[in-house]
Amino acid sequence: MKKLSVGQALTLATVAGFAALLFAPKKGEQLRQHLKQGLNELAWEVDAFARDFVNDFKTSYIEADEQVRQQQQLALDRQKRLEQTIAEIEADLKRTPRHFQ
Repeated sequence: MKKLSVGQALTLATVAGFAALLFAPKKGEQLRQHLKQGLNELAWEVDAFARDFVNDFKTSYIEADEQVRQQQQLALDRQKRLEQTIAEIEADLKRTPRHFQ
């Protein structure tokens, strides 16, 4: 079975809910109240989903940013060690007599 995206699932749930309401034996005023209540609930659920999504995104962004900063610092530390090693090797080469080169 094909997986549904969140948007598709919400759309399907909305359509199914409206279809159930339209075919249910209710008077006009009751139907309008039911539709209004259903729309309000759907709006609340969509709003909650959007807030959760934004919060999750912010959290993920902050975590990723921190990981990138840590990796950058590690790379800078490695670069410094390599530069020191290169400087030490160059100094050793300068001290080494020419006939050993």
